[in-house]
Amino acid sequence: MKQLIIAEIFRHTTVALLDNGELVEYYLEMPDEVQHVGNIYKGRVDRVLVGMESAFVDIGYSKNAFCRVREGEGGRVYSSTFDSRRQSGELMRDDVIMCQIVKDAVGQKSAAVSTEITIPGQYLIFTPVNPALNISRKLEDAVLKQKLQEKIMAMRGGDYGFIIRTAAINATDEELSDEIDMLKAQWEEIKSRYALSPVGTLLYSGNSLFSRSLRDLCTPDLDEVIVNSESVKQRILENVPHKFEALESIIKVEKDETDFINKYGLREQIKKVSNRRVDLKCGGYLIVDTTEAMTVIDVNTGKYIGEINLEETVFKTNLEAANEIARQLRLRNIGGIIIVDFIDMDLLVHRNALLEAFAEALKNDRIRTRLLGLTSLGLVELTRRRTHGTIESKLMKNCHVCKGTGRVVNESSMLAVIYNEYVAGLRQNRTDSCELRLSLRLFNKLQSYCDNDPKLAAALQTGKLKVVLDDDLGELQYELRF
Repeated sequence: MKQLIIAEIFRHTTVALLDNGELVEYYLEMPDEVQHVGNIYKGRVDRVLVGMESAFVDIGYSKNAFCRVREGEGGRVYSSTFDSRRQSGELMRDDVIMCQIVKDAVGQKSAAVSTEITIPGQYLIFTPVNPALNISRKLEDAVLKQKLQEKIMAMRGGDYGFIIRTAAINATDEELSDEIDMLKAQWEEIKSRYALSPVGTLLYSGNSLFSRSLRDLCTPDLDEVIVNSESVKQRILENVPHKFEALESIIKVEKDETDFINKYGLREQIKKVSNRRVDLKCGGYLIVDTTEAMTVIDVNTGKYIGEINLEETVFKTNLEAANEIARQLRLRNIGGIIIVDFIDMDLLVHRNALLEAFAEALKNDRIRTRLLGLTSLGLVELTRRRTHGTIESKLMKNCHVCKGTGRVVNESSMLAVIYNEYVAGLRQNRTDSCELRLSLRLFNKLQSYCDNDPKLAAALQTGKLKVVLDDDLGELQYELRF
């Protein structure tokens, strides 16, 4: 049974996709959160770095956005300042262009923009500045692909480009035609705003969680759509008039907010979304570690001891891990470079079977994912397009003590730092007395040191070093007063 839950609770929008009760996709939008990916702006090229084949574009943000110069090759750019230079497609300083955010700013990295504008629909992605007609790579039937391309070619009515999505397979001619008209109307409105607006203006934003969910998740194979208010139900019906006729009949309104999340078993599943360890049903487990550069997933047999031999035990663990990893990538919305360290297998037939099973499991992912195969070290590498940030980044923030590293200086090392600062302070301030304020954790460690350090014990006994327990200090914080 496939269920879609859309709830607005405490100014948060929560969207969850359940498959037979198992959480497979989960999205959260905070009240103060602003979505940027997909936004279209009127920008001005501020700087071009020829050696880096890149440019920085002013789109009204505090930091200029990054854009590949080759984005403009072949004239695939909408600009009011290109004139004769449009043939070369080169971006130059002070060019006024239309650009779209393809990657949000992360840490010290600027947002990334592209001049190849895309406007997504349920069945098609409109590419107004690129007249090519492309089709989803997930569609493998050559005959079906040809029919769809010919159908859209006849419907598009102009030098416009489209990317045909997999959902178009089940769409009627009327639905496809209506969507083409709608996307073209949106483009005309965007161009009008561009002509009348100053640089830095937001021209298009149709990327809220609510609109994305209706576009991508509200599909005819749903058995139930569950919402927590009549107003949410009404918004769905107003925004998806052409989805499918039975939509209204499968929408269920749950008005009891206190037990809404718990009733569908979401609470416990959501708690596990940000866990580093993911347990497998067989007894094995995954360890998921994310860095700025990549995500690394390690597979372990754990408690699973198998029934036949070690090779078979490892193979079965890896197969279950492959399916769970594919689910975790969707659930956590992990993007970028992903490295998976499956348990080593001796048999080539098992390694090939594992890669085939992993590729099959990844087909359920709507987000573009590329399985690149095994490295020379036996690691599986893949990439997944980044979209809208991970669930972990929305649910959690870096610890103010460890600054996100997950590690802190141990008590012994911290006391050594304090001692060096204490000695230097006595000399600098030309005094022989000092007050040291400590947290309970450091205080207890200092007490244990006194038994083996006569000088420290003497300083404490004579009052030259006065130690004060301060409950307001953090676990590894201290304060020296001379």
